[in-house]
Amino acid sequence: MHVPDSISPDALKALRALPEIGETLDALHHTDVLLYGIGRAEVMAANRSLPEAELQGILSRGAVGEAVGNYFGADGRLVFQASEVGLSGEELRQVPHVMAIAAGAAKARAIMAVMRHHHHELLVIDEGAARAIMALM
Repeated sequence: MHVPDSISPDALKALRALPEIGETLDALHHTDVLLYGIGRAEVMAANRSLPEAELQGILSRGAVGEAVGNYFGADGRLVFQASEVGLSGEELRQVPHVMAIAAGAAKARAIMAVMRHHHHELLVIDEGAARAIMALM
């Protein structure tokens, strides 16, 4: 569920109190199958309207990839969790069937970072991403 990362804690609390949101979050936290996209950290932070200072902080900690609101370093370590509405890095590890999708050579480092963080049943990428990953390896 996309919620802007710049949302205030009070607004987030109010959202969580809505029955429709609460039910969705509960289902998310008990899912057996998860399909999500992988993005580059700096692109996703901009798309999520993170303040510039926070973006620079994330990048200075080594973030190269983003998935479900979590930012990962090249070694697969979680360096930042954008909001409290999604799955944490630890919760991602608990989902039995995880599938990710990404396209484009520019996402190679991001894909590798996310793949290093937790097990996936399936990764769907395009030829450009595959060639770029092979070149990095």
